Amino acid sequence: MKGAEERRPYRMQARARAAEETRVRILEATLSLSRERFYDEITLQEIAGIAGVSLQTVIRRFGSKEGLLRAVGEYVTPAIEAMRVAVPPGDIDGVVRALIPHYEQDGDATTRLLAVEDRIPAVKEALRYGKEFHRGWIVRTFAGALPEPDAPDYPRRLALLVAATDVTTWKLLRRDQGLSEAETARAMREMLERLTRSD
Repeated sequence: MKGAEERRPYRMQARARAAEETRVRILEATLSLSRERFYDEITLQEIAGIAGVSLQTVIRRFGSKEGLLRAVGEYVTPAIEAMRVAVPPGDIDGVVRALIPHYEQDGDATTRLLAVEDRIPAVKEALRYGKEFHRGWIVRTFAGALPEPDAPDYPRRLALLVAATDVTTWKLLRRDQGLSEAETARAMREMLERLTRSD
């Protein structure tokens, strides 16, 4: 009897590990597909197939496609935030180093989400937090280069910094204008240097 009692915590830990591994496979499968296609072109059945689980497993874990979208956001956000908040205030090179690799990996997926946000409320809601976080990060990072918040030109100056570092600017430079990754990083750096000059 004692042996069975001792084995129970081990079995519970093993089940918890297996459940977490399943969750991560589903989230990674969703990320993989989102890097190739639009949100409304992806089905839960495809996600289940790539993750190696049943459709019912996906539904049981996440409830719906919208629930899965929220879970993906919660899954990727901590690493993104950690990389950004580690950038010292005013460090333009640090900003570029934080943004460009992230955009290279997920910029296309993000711009595809942006393309459908106005017709899919769940996507709009998922993107809302990211936009707010990005703006707040720019405010904190470039506070020393911005005028006082009540100054007449504060909204314009802040908007320019947000635009210079936005994923849509990366897309314009990298995809539409055909710049290399290094050239895109240099262009973003040049924009930020000009926008933060004190003259």
